[in-house]
Amino acid sequence: MELRTHLTDRTLAYVPRWGTAPVVREKSVAEHSFYVARIARRICQVLEGKGIAVNTLKAVDMALIHDEEEAFSGDIVHTFKTEDEKLQQQIRKIAFRLFSEEYKSIPNIQGEYFTKLSKEFDDRKSMEAQIAKVADQIAGLAECEEEVNLGNKKFGEPGGPLSKYSGEIKAIPYPWFKEIKEALGF
Repeated sequence: MELRTHLTDRTLAYVPRWGTAPVVREKSVAEHSFYVARIARRICQVLEGKGIAVNTLKAVDMALIHDEEEAFSGDIVHTFKTEDEKLQQQIRKIAFRLFSEEYKSIPNIQGEYFTKLSKEFDDRKSMEAQIAKVADQIAGLAECEEEVNLGNKKFGEPGGPLSKYSGEIKAIPYPWFKEIKEALGF
């Protein structure tokens, strides 16, 4: 892939979110990724304000690419993606292969950087990967709240997407999150 092709690729703008759920307002994976990056940046600002060192650029970059494989897989329902370990491994295996092919058009050091970030996001060991994942959960919660506010009762039902994301956020185990949870409004 030529660098220009990579730079002008808008595939994620056409990949819909919530493909299997009835939504009032359609959302794209690109829109979701933007909000995940925006939220990750705000989380980093709060951490920095508390004197906690964080690599903000790395967290934001991770947030921007966290769903990039959905350009070829589509937005697979969260429960399938997270509960079926084999499916998740296969998606990531293909994604890493495609990333390394796609990123060959980018100067090599950047291609390696993005491939490494994608793997690091999956491991969730670094604070930056955890921040990107928490931002992903908060963005999902915001999408659900928006749907409920627009009249989508399905999203607000017990056991529905809104309660799922609310429960995930309540259960976030990271010590840094517990320290700033209240400042974030959770």
